[in-house]
Amino acid sequence: MLAIICSLECEYDGIEKILEKREVCDLNGIEITKGYIGRVKALLVLSGIGCEKSSYCLRILLEEYIIHTVLFVGMSGAVKQEIGLGDIIVSCNINKVGNKKEDCLKSDLNLSQLIYEQLRRNKIPLPKRIQKKRQYLFPDIYLADMITSNEPINNMKKRKSIADEYGAFCVDMESYAVAEAVIEKKCSFTAIRVISDMADENAFIYILRYQKELCEYLGLCISGLVKLIEEGGYIRSEEHTS
Repeated sequence: MLAIICSLECEYDGIEKILEKREVCDLNGIEITKGYIGRVKALLVLSGIGCEKSSYCLRILLEEYIIHTVLFVGMSGAVKQEIGLGDIIVSCNINKVGNKKEDCLKSDLNLSQLIYEQLRRNKIPLPKRIQKKRQYLFPDIYLADMITSNEPINNMKKRKSIADEYGAFCVDMESYAVAEAVIEKKCSFTAIRVISDMADENAFIYILRYQKELCEYLGLCISGLVKLIEEGGYIRSEEHTS
């Protein structure tokens, strides 16, 4: 079974639009939407913000369902200066601010490479307002390292410090915890993040201004990946343990 994890409601809403035959349920206070993307059965889960909530959510989910592949999908702030609004990052290594560089967790690199190549081959035009803002029709796609912070990064000095120390391309507040929980269960995992802001003093303004369009755009990108993930052998017949 495929599980798609989002931490924010706007991210969840963007992915929910691509699900067919939707059925909403509650699992120990965790909101789950079951449905299909094409012929693939998927669980869409709203974890909440931060490592603690995400870790709890994944552990409950993985105890209840037999899940083969987890995608952590949503918005992130850019850490590298050359990355722009609407660009997409597919994870290689994921670390956490405060860790040593060697403490990073590894995504399923074969899965990440598959997704990266597909996104590059079949680029979808950015939403009109973001095209106008960036003067680009399509996003740049990166296969790169990510970093998780316990607090929002909305300061250029902090952003530069993280870039220098970890070499990460983008930052969020959950990826490390999601990866940690998933890897323990030996599931395939990758994170797919769309850039919503520059992790600077204007970060919250950018997020509020563009979040709906970016999340719906990311949903369209994910819908084009699921068949490829299935054909690659990352999704098998779903089962329920209860």
